Amino acid sequence: MSDATSSSEEYGINEIGDVRAWLTGFLARPHQDLGREGNVCPFVVPALRAKTLHVESVGYDSAAGWAGIADQMRCQIESYDGRVWPEGKESIASLVTVLRDMPDHHWPLLDEAQRHVKGEAVRSGLMIGQFHPDCPEPSVWNPGFAVSRAPQPLFAIRRMSLHDILFLHGDARHFSEYDRRFGVHYADVRSAAHLPQRFVDLYKSAKAGGAPTSEYIDYQSIDTLLSLQRPRTAHPAEMTFYLVGQAKELFFKLVYEEVSAARLALVVDRVDEAVWNLRRAATALGVLARTWDVLSGISPAEFNAFRESLG
Repeated sequence: MSDATSSSEEYGINEIGDVRAWLTGFLARPHQDLGREGNVCPFVVPALRAKTLHVESVGYDSAAGWAGIADQMRCQIESYDGRVWPEGKESIASLVTVLRDMPDHHWPLLDEAQRHVKGEAVRSGLMIGQFHPDCPEPSVWNPGFAVSRAPQPLFAIRRMSLHDILFLHGDARHFSEYDRRFGVHYADVRSAAHLPQRFVDLYKSAKAGGAPTSEYIDYQSIDTLLSLQRPRTAHPAEMTFYLVGQAKELFFKLVYEEVSAARLALVVDRVDEAVWNLRRAATALGVLARTWDVLSGISPAEFNAFRESLG
């Protein structure tokens, strides 16, 4: 798009490092690996034209860890809400915040901070995304394309939009906020007919999932959890095989979460926290090892009775 090559001054963007070139040269253009047609970010060009894309920087406190970044995100959310944007253009207003002097090995803390603040932003009708040179976030249209890599560590805040079903359908609480704002577009047959089919499919799937309650059984999604066992035979030993396999996957996830938390703690020299994370990870690994004791209770004859059905 020709407009994407115009200077940032024309659009009123503050020039901060090479973020200017990234906005106009990457986000405001199509990309062959994106997995869909159109610009990488559909909001940038309209925001540039309307002069509703503001870029600023804040100093990074290396001692504050991801929690410090989360606090900066909350401050910027408050700042975003308090700004006076051009009349009629509020829906495409964006605030980009660059984290100055953030060491390379601290970039994962930005991912963690976004994970914690996303829900707060969504409840306010906003979206917040993180970007840095090694950001792992994939394109929703092509999981092999790391779409959120930027030349500097930063985060962006904008208003929630209709297309955010792509990012909010997987969490019942997030979807509830989306549905409250955009459900009318899906309820109206004529309006829904103009929506991409993927939006409609994701909306219907999320809507069928229902909303969580504060009761413990719903908090733990117990009914859902206990409905996920679908053995392929009637042999009783297959259920043992099935359940142990699922339990192992949950413990693998637990180990991953604890080791990831330990890594983030060590980045900011919080060794005591990391030790507790690693203790839990080690205990979880011990439980994982003992799950094989349960599987060893399935005899070869019993295993052979359903083995052919496992694919």
